[in-house]
Amino acid sequence: MPAHRLEQGRRGLPGLPAKKRRGHGLPLHPQRPGGCGAVGSLRGASLFSWAQAWWAHNRENEDSDGTARGRHTLHRGQRFFFALFSCFRFLINLPLLDRPLTLGFFWGIFTGDYASCLGVSLFFELLWLDLFPAGTIIPPQSLAPVLASLACVRYYGLDAPALACVAMLAALPLGVLFARVERLHRQHENKAFARLVQWSAQQGGGSDPLALTRRSMLVLFPVNLLAFCFALAGLLVVVKLALALVSPWLSGVDMRWPHLWVVASIGALLSLRHRPAYAVVMVGVCVAILSRFLTV
Repeated sequence: MPAHRLEQGRRGLPGLPAKKRRGHGLPLHPQRPGGCGAVGSLRGASLFSWAQAWWAHNRENEDSDGTARGRHTLHRGQRFFFALFSCFRFLINLPLLDRPLTLGFFWGIFTGDYASCLGVSLFFELLWLDLFPAGTIIPPQSLAPVLASLACVRYYGLDAPALACVAMLAALPLGVLFARVERLHRQHENKAFARLVQWSAQQGGGSDPLALTRRSMLVLFPVNLLAFCFALAGLLVVVKLALALVSPWLSGVDMRWPHLWVVASIGALLSLRHRPAYAVVMVGVCVAILSRFLTV
């Protein structure tokens, strides 16, 4: 090993005691008992032991009041705050809360009708799987039609998938309607951008981000609540009229939930972004139609 590398490894981190300078206080490589230096020790050190040495090094550079001497490290509360919220990236996936399957799961807990809840929620989960929010793109709101469909199925007792399909088809426009509501809300909140820029420039005016976020939530929550109440009331009327017309014909149709899931899986297929997959599905649909005519 060159002399300057050996001396650098012996010095270790500045501020460490003499007994920890060799290899930063970490265990040496098990295959190199006589090795020294930061490179050889880091290869054999585990992540846990390295974290222990780093933590001890930071604690030695802190005063009794918890502040660092000549260093801008995070204090204990800030480290805990980061550790807590970093769990949302790996352990708790909050975006799953706005998925149709999650909504159907909680609706099934409260109503006990897991079969219908799973059937309706999985239909909408597959139908709009290809559409997701990215930048300025606002996909159809999937929660509104799911919740409205589940409410109609529960209110009218539509246990048969053929009858529940009427409520689901009638609730499809709600996805586009509430996406439009979200777009209008975003356009309304564009006025807050100037206030945010003024606040960031510290010109003595404008609103801080916390106040802007609170104001945006106080506007969006009642708007969505009122819009959904009116939409659900109209949907109940439409479904009642539609059931009076098509229920005699649909009562004899042997339709099951997998049939609806296959239709909705077109959205899952489009999410693949693979043209050969599209061709395979089209060929399968054509073969199914031809086989239907041949059997007749």
